[in-house]
Amino acid sequence: MTRPTAPAALAGPSRPTSPTGPTTILVIAKEPVPGRVKTRLTPPYTPDEAAQLAEAALCDTLRAVGAMPARRRVVVLDGRPGTWLSPGFDVRPQSTGGLDERLAAAFADSAGPTLLIGMDTPQVTPQLLAPALDIGAWDDCDAWFGAAEDGGFWALGLAAPEPGLLRGVPMSTDHTGAVQRARLTAAGLRVRDLPPLRDVDTAEDAERVAANRRAAGDPRPVREDRGCTGRDGEPAGPAAHGAATTTPARKRAGRRDLWAVAAAVVLFALAVVVGNVVNRTVYGTEGILRLGWPPLYASWLPHVGPGTPAALVVAALVVLHGPRIAQRLRWRALVPAVWGASMAWTWSLALVDGWQRGVAGRLTSSMEYLRSVADVHEVPAFLRDFTQHILADSPHNWPAHVAGHPPGALLTFVGLDRIGLGGGAWAAAWCITIGSSGAVAVMVTVRALCGERLARPAAPFLALAPAAVWIGVSADGYFAGVSAWAIALLALAATRTTRAPRLAALGAGLLLGLTWYLSYGLTVLAVLGVAVLLLARSARPLPYVLAGAVPWVVGFTALGFWWPEGYATLVERYYQGAAKVRPYAYFVWANLAAQVVTVGLATVAGLGRAVGRLSPAVRGMRRVAPRGRGALSVLVGAALCVMLLADVSGMSKAETERIWLPFALWLLPACALLPRRAHGWWLAAQAVLALLVNHLLLTGW
Repeated sequence: MTRPTAPAALAGPSRPTSPTGPTTILVIAKEPVPGRVKTRLTPPYTPDEAAQLAEAALCDTLRAVGAMPARRRVVVLDGRPGTWLSPGFDVRPQSTGGLDERLAAAFADSAGPTLLIGMDTPQVTPQLLAPALDIGAWDDCDAWFGAAEDGGFWALGLAAPEPGLLRGVPMSTDHTGAVQRARLTAAGLRVRDLPPLRDVDTAEDAERVAANRRAAGDPRPVREDRGCTGRDGEPAGPAAHGAATTTPARKRAGRRDLWAVAAAVVLFALAVVVGNVVNRTVYGTEGILRLGWPPLYASWLPHVGPGTPAALVVAALVVLHGPRIAQRLRWRALVPAVWGASMAWTWSLALVDGWQRGVAGRLTSSMEYLRSVADVHEVPAFLRDFTQHILADSPHNWPAHVAGHPPGALLTFVGLDRIGLGGGAWAAAWCITIGSSGAVAVMVTVRALCGERLARPAAPFLALAPAAVWIGVSADGYFAGVSAWAIALLALAATRTTRAPRLAALGAGLLLGLTWYLSYGLTVLAVLGVAVLLLARSARPLPYVLAGAVPWVVGFTALGFWWPEGYATLVERYYQGAAKVRPYAYFVWANLAAQVVTVGLATVAGLGRAVGRLSPAVRGMRRVAPRGRGALSVLVGAALCVMLLADVSGMSKAETERIWLPFALWLLPACALLPRRAHGWWLAAQAVLALLVNHLLLTGW
């Protein structure tokens, strides 16, 4: 077995080694770097094994192409060429933009009949390609189309390359191929079809392809001979393990998911037991934790309400149909669908407690914002005097929630009152509407940074999040929605996946600046913002973000509220209340246990998978930004860091199931890393948990 060597200057044409023909062949490929390719194979494969499989699949594809007559053979490459490059191929870098833009650009740089194929179908053979590459391939034919079994396509040939035929086609969905073929026929092209093939994207795909090849007399999952070797001279691809290992490996991954869930359940149960023991024995009848049902701020009260039937219906619809709808709907339709489902879920859960107790009266208690709306007469005077009324022993001190936040929180409800939307019902509707939109914001961010193939499976989990129990109704749900859209706009601006990136960056700055005056704790979301910029490998939005945020600082400061002074006074007020007796040693871990019911067991399992990918993804960021699952792991990891920072600060003792909603939303996309075939079961687990919490406990704040 010989090892091919790549020329020093790989951009120039290589010496042809195959017969010529009328057609240019383009192979769209990505450099097989661990953590960047075949991320859906990890686990059960390691990143190195996944990269080896990708390299072997690419070698198979290049070998099949090299054996066919062509006018020119070009690898359209994302990354750098390596020893896997066969003689007879030119190398052209991929353009920027979405996959549709990159494919369109590849055709734009070609003249005459052109056939484009991917690197995800190692089972491709010269015989499969022959109909599209023969001398008479383009007689009475304008296009060749090879459908993929997952709904995409593995080959596309055009007699006269027209980039506009590809731009705007939704990529990485189960209807990509259908849309692309419809584009061809709508343009009046005469289309011929190549045999459908299965992309190797998951361990199941690798196993199926390997089984088909064994049936054809080849026992290997991908080719490992004749001049394509790995980094150490070994055959490329995980052939040493064999495709048959994918099933046991998949089972091992499933067992790890269950172990993660079991550990989370034990942690929560321990927090309940220890919390009740400490509450009853350490501080008399009142309880040192100041909680009715530790670690949650709730009381045991089994009940049903008018929202119960609606909650059951919404849960059933999302569990049974959510994953399928998320894959089939056009993106523009999926966005409002997720928002609508999230709102329906949040409203129905809130109404389990009844209209007055669950909705209209939530923000009108003695500690809530609406009790102070009438005290704000003139905004400048209110801001000048705000800090003077934070401490518990100050005259006319603010209620707990007003004192615990910057003045922007109360001013929101003052503004609603001034425009005729006063009262608890309107305030609740505002919080639910904005809070439930956070699901869409997170989904948009995942699409921009990680790709649509991960954003779509995350959608049902975002819509059916157990966090909805606390989004409806609390002001923290409103804070979560605002902060989520700030990060989403930053992601759109940094990745330039919007037509107006500068405007998106300005909007991100406006919302980020607003969050600083809604909740002091939201400043730690800067960690998540930095992660977004690192994943996008772009700092271009920063000047516009600052331009949007600075007016808030200037305005509030000029009118008399100095943020650092307000925060310092809040810390003093915080330890005048329950925080004075609540033990840090308990809450530093019980806070995390409380998140189990906020994000759900499916998220816990997904987090286990994300953490497993985090280290290689971060290491790979030194050279290139991770994509796909690696990028999602970094995003989720950043959210975990934010949560841990808030935890160790000592400023979050209890009630974190509500207070940390702006952080918890960003853990939910980890569910997209779970096996697709099990999404229905995991969604059911999420729904059952939320329904149990809402019907067995009366949550409060």
